[in-house]
Amino acid sequence: QPPETLPPLQVGAAAEVAGAALEIDEGDLDFHEIVGKGSTAEVYRGIWFDSEVAIKQILPLCDLDSLFTSLPHHVAFSRELEILSKIEHDNLVKLFGVCFSSPPRVVTEYCGGGT
Repeated sequence: QPPETLPPLQVGAAAEVAGAALEIDEGDLDFHEIVGKGSTAEVYRGIWFDSEVAIKQILPLCDLDSLFTSLPHHVAFSRELEILSKIEHDNLVKLFGVCFSSPPRVVTEYCGGGT
């Protein structure tokens, strides 16, 4: 989990989409290897303020413009953010924030060791 002394994050468009999600600057993310890939996104192991994180990057065919003009993608993306921003449990990954650059990215707690 991120250190206690993180600089303040700005709540921007993420607040409108996901309630409590925080907007993360893409410059604060350091990408490492791909740890997973699906039909709409790739997941990277990465570093955010000295903390190991998972960075889910939406694939180019599902870029930010498509997410907000294609209803199914918009609903799925919004639902994922809304759910992750509202739950906190030891057995579920924690949502740290969202990067609304193109392509958009969701930053969560990293769980090494597979699925």
